[in-house]
Amino acid sequence: MVPRGGPIHASLLFAVVSIALAGMVLRTTALVGLAAAWTLLLLASRARALGQARVLGAMRVVPSSGLEDEAVPVEIALDNRGRRAALFTEILDDFGPALADRQALLEPGPLPGGRRRRLRYRTACSRRWGMYTVGPLRLTTGDPFGLFRVVVHLAPPAPFAVFPRLVEMTALFRLGGAPSLVPQERGETRAGQGALVLGVRDYRAGDDVRRMHWPAFARRGSPAVRELERDLLPYLTLFLDLAKRHRAGTGLKSTIEYLVRTAASVLWSASRRGDLAQLFAEGATTMFVPPGRGAAHLADALYELIRVRQEGATDILDLVERHGPHVPSRSTAVILSGTTALDTARLGPLLDAFAARRVTVAVLAVEADSFVPIDRLASSVAAMSGRRRDLLSFLRDRGVAGTVLASDDDLPATLVRADLLEARA
Repeated sequence: MVPRGGPIHASLLFAVVSIALAGMVLRTTALVGLAAAWTLLLLASRARALGQARVLGAMRVVPSSGLEDEAVPVEIALDNRGRRAALFTEILDDFGPALADRQALLEPGPLPGGRRRRLRYRTACSRRWGMYTVGPLRLTTGDPFGLFRVVVHLAPPAPFAVFPRLVEMTALFRLGGAPSLVPQERGETRAGQGALVLGVRDYRAGDDVRRMHWPAFARRGSPAVRELERDLLPYLTLFLDLAKRHRAGTGLKSTIEYLVRTAASVLWSASRRGDLAQLFAEGATTMFVPPGRGAAHLADALYELIRVRQEGATDILDLVERHGPHVPSRSTAVILSGTTALDTARLGPLLDAFAARRVTVAVLAVEADSFVPIDRLASSVAAMSGRRRDLLSFLRDRGVAGTVLASDDDLPATLVRADLLEARA
């Protein structure tokens, strides 16, 4: 903490030096005494500013995340741990997700010793989704005369996540994904093929070796497997395409923007319905959000989404083929592709394998060629239209729900359409 003098302090210091010099030159005791008195005043003011800064503290209370355009309340608790009342205390804070990121709060006082006062400000997440920071939190105080100001750094910057604006995709509700048990059994715990571990039991012929519980095997000396709880809730699996070769566009009109916003709305819609949801994607690194439901699980999934980069090397069909066995029977799978140029010769068998397990599939394809190209030549309008028509015709002939999202679509308005997943060539 280093006191900073203001304009009054500088003028007074100059006057003190001038008077002291004049007193010594003229040998005038009165001028020397006046200079000494003003010097004592400056020293006392400096000590008072430093003393008040040592006994003042502040703590910020703010959510760790928010949605785009959402108002965020921020509360700051100002504490005076000293005995004297504090005057003219200013709190400075930075809120990165807001366009006007600098926030200043003034507490004129008096704030009695041993008391706390709560200050509040309200701002908005006016920047697009991503990771930002809140802070640092700073406190500025001084002496009653305003001669010295002391800046105290109280808290370093803290991370703050801004999630994409979420819309409820009613078209997903029409896909099915019915629970595997009748509703009256929803509250029971029974052995089956769910995502939650019910317990451990001895190995039986025909058990999946992937469910082997090795610690119990070592402890008992005989094979043991995990007993899984039977699925009692609808189940949704999302496959997200993050292949770099499908990257196109910039800013709000880019493939990564459409992919992240659509994936977030898919997961939000599943959460609203109470589904167990899981996510598979491979960008620069492998991303897996395990099955779960509720607000905490949704927040974890959104945290993962806002960190992704469209820099993967894995094709979306390879991703589905690799992780398709983890999709439970009688559930829903959503394939979110970054291109309409899907290999239907490979897609067909994957859809047949899902159909054999009564998995309902929806295919959402972002038309990368409709965005401004980045690292490839632009496709002709005829070629782009042909790929779109071929994909939608393929899905319609197989009775698979699907749609194509293009750069000229109003994405939020498109996602809420009840007929979104009706594949129309």
